[in-house]
Amino acid sequence: MCRLFLAGMHFNENVKREQASSKGQPLFKVSYPKYKKGKPTAKPVKTKPTFGYVSELMHLVFTEVFSEPAPFIEQLKTVPVPADLSSQFERVPKGDVVAAHVARFSRGAAEADQRVESQRTGRQDLGTPGVS
Repeated sequence: MCRLFLAGMHFNENVKREQASSKGQPLFKVSYPKYKKGKPTAKPVKTKPTFGYVSELMHLVFTEVFSEPAPFIEQLKTVPVPADLSSQFERVPKGDVVAAHVARFSRGAAEADQRVESQRTGRQDLGTPGVS
């Protein structure tokens, strides 16, 4: 949420930047977008972004929050933090996972050999369901 709020503040402060100029002439950059099949397009160069909101945030944090941080700490502790998604699953030893991977591909090769043999002889392999 903090990143989202910071991104919003940065955007709001810099949304109306002017076009940069050099010696009174507006500056442009040339891009070659794929959607135009490489046809060049001129885009205006904007002035450098400002970061005035940072000093306002620093002032707010050091005057409001750190003057008496106890109520903010209590509120922070009430915010629910979900567990990692990976913690929902049982951990399996790496060796077992690798063995299953290798066995799966070995089994696939053996089944393919059986299918080729049954096609060559014209007999259906009754031991493997769904193979004709």
